[in-house]
Amino acid sequence: MINLGLAYLNYMSNLIDKHYINIGKVSYRYHELVIDRGQGTYIYDKNRKKYLDFTSGMAANPLGHTHPRIIKTIQKQTKKIIHAGARVGIYEPQIKLAEELKKICPGMKKDGQVVFANSGSEAIENALKFARSATSKPIIISFLGAFHGRTLGATSVTASRASYRRFSETIYNGTLQVPYPNYSFFTTDQIIDLLKLYFKSTLPITSVAGIIVEPILGEGGCIVPPKDFLPKIRKLCDKIDCLLILDEIQTGIGRTGKWLAIDHYDNLSADVYCLGKAIGGGFPVSAVIAKKDLMDKWAMGLHVGGTFAGNIVGCAAGLETIKTIKDEHLVENANIMGKYLQNRLQQELSKFKIFISINGIGLMIGIKLRSNHKNTQIFEREVLNKCIQEGIILTTCAENTLRILPPLNIKKEDCDEFVKRITKVLSFYG
Repeated sequence: MINLGLAYLNYMSNLIDKHYINIGKVSYRYHELVIDRGQGTYIYDKNRKKYLDFTSGMAANPLGHTHPRIIKTIQKQTKKIIHAGARVGIYEPQIKLAEELKKICPGMKKDGQVVFANSGSEAIENALKFARSATSKPIIISFLGAFHGRTLGATSVTASRASYRRFSETIYNGTLQVPYPNYSFFTTDQIIDLLKLYFKSTLPITSVAGIIVEPILGEGGCIVPPKDFLPKIRKLCDKIDCLLILDEIQTGIGRTGKWLAIDHYDNLSADVYCLGKAIGGGFPVSAVIAKKDLMDKWAMGLHVGGTFAGNIVGCAAGLETIKTIKDEHLVENANIMGKYLQNRLQQELSKFKIFISINGIGLMIGIKLRSNHKNTQIFEREVLNKCIQEGIILTTCAENTLRILPPLNIKKEDCDEFVKRITKVLSFYG
């Protein structure tokens, strides 16, 4: 048994060494965990040790790992055709998924249209190009603390970490970042007043193409804004005649206990919706949704996505994902389990000095921690490593914040097990 154990450790060490030899360090990994397979809420390493996965593939696996309905759908589709090229022809899975996405987005069911891409960043790229093309205006306003992606255009409106914008200084023209409430000390009204000051002093209203906003900050720390924020931003967009672009890439498809986070508001809609992550059921699919009259103003040649945009297998998997969420009432489950999990975490973690707060809504949760360590990255890595030792997989967001994104079909017993394990991790710090 000892020799078998040593052989396994050597094997794992060799794989990790090969990773660093063959894969560039810019492709950052939260964990040095050699993942072999996944099942439901769990991931298994090469030694068959299982870990409670509360990342859900960075929110891209709303049904957890290898859900039988998704596997069956993928197998059925791959026997027909896997890929033929985004512009080669017309594909039924794309059309059906587009129909479902239109139903989910407020105001889009009747005359909305969908443009597919591969990733959340590409959806943002498309939205930015689209807004400028449709309005013939150059400026996009975004918010401090927001994360919209790592491609050049998406980086220009991202402001969750200064490090994401290094060596991209030339792309800042055409954007303006202002504070996000609850991420900053600014209230909604103060932010509106600040924007009005910009309009009066340096930024002509006639130059603003759109305002892009996360209804809940994701990378910024799972921050929920005050209830008046989105409605007043919507009103401002109407007043100055610009587009409200809603980034629901992480918050969408049931993550917050509603189909979209904007559904937490009554009678509120956006002009442009950006969706990604969960809509592919684990496959790289993203989309921009807007009304036809606006889509008709999108100049040909400005679409980002290319060869694999709206790939057939991904659209089939996404369509089955939405059907499964409906059939199994998982949006409601996300709401119920989200409240339960947040209450349990608040109850168990509030006794620790390291604990500051629970942020978020539904199953989009951040655990804000207090650190005396001079290096935030070292502290975060240390906590994540302790999580791995206790058999839970997490990532971080903002600064010193653990990001909790379990699958929408999470059960109470898995929530209890997670609370038990994360409590043990944080008890180390007293």
